[in-house]
Amino acid sequence: MFSSSKNEKRVSLSILNSRNRTSTTTDGSESHGRTYWKEAFIVLLVIMVVNVLQLFNGVYDPSTMLIQLAAMNINESPTRATKDHQPKKNPRKVFVDLGANCGNSFLKLLNSERGGLSSDWEAYLWEPNPQLLRFFLNGNFVKTYPQVTIIPRAAGARDETLQLYYTKGQELVSDKSQFADKGVCDPKSFRNPSGGTSLLKESNAVGTASVKVPVVDFAKWLKNLGLQKENGDRLLLKIDVEGAELELLDRLLLDEFDDICLAEKISIEWHAALFPQGSPLFSKHENYKKSFKARLDKKCQRDISVGGWH
Repeated sequence: MFSSSKNEKRVSLSILNSRNRTSTTTDGSESHGRTYWKEAFIVLLVIMVVNVLQLFNGVYDPSTMLIQLAAMNINESPTRATKDHQPKKNPRKVFVDLGANCGNSFLKLLNSERGGLSSDWEAYLWEPNPQLLRFFLNGNFVKTYPQVTIIPRAAGARDETLQLYYTKGQELVSDKSQFADKGVCDPKSFRNPSGGTSLLKESNAVGTASVKVPVVDFAKWLKNLGLQKENGDRLLLKIDVEGAELELLDRLLLDEFDDICLAEKISIEWHAALFPQGSPLFSKHENYKKSFKARLDKKCQRDISVGGWH
């Protein structure tokens, strides 16, 4: 995500390879800067000697000097961090939507009267449903909202491939007008264009038609996102995964994953109603909902706002 400029065109010289092995300070700049100029001086001296020899031998080509200077990355600031110490925006502000549907939750926050998501927020919209990815969360969406990254995966407790079951009546959708509300993605509406496609075939909202989708270990993904409390990074998390939330949350509560504790607010759509009332799955979801907030606060040693989305 945080890569060097695409406009930087670099030519490698073997004599400069050692530059990447220099020691760095905490911010990866000071020691790197001193070593850079020492090496730059030596390389420049070598280039001058080589060109003088070429001149005496009658084979001097002025363009050679330009290529050699380019190889030095002469336009790189000596205090700029190396690739391994690339600076990040501080503090980072991140919104993660698990079960983004058409993107209406993001649009709701974006247009919120209470400030919403400014352009410096990073938004990660997870949605595994191929229909929604085709009609809503496509290239046009990202072009309109460049702070958005679409993740066409289901969030889960491990990396695997599972069946995603389509909502009843939406198995054969070939145009977004065939969705509920004629496919309008309304951030003010409680309804979504697509209903509850789910990884759980026990859900009463799904039919028998399904499609294989990749599932990603979300806790590990969140950890790799690299948010840091000491930087003042902010996290808003919305979870609406149609009954698959319990296993995902259990993993986030493990001792090895503290990143959930960075959240300012966690909005969870609970789904006990997807299962027959009084059934083991219904009771399991109801009990989990009642205990989750206390378990989260105990893990994080602070009060974290947990509520519904709408």
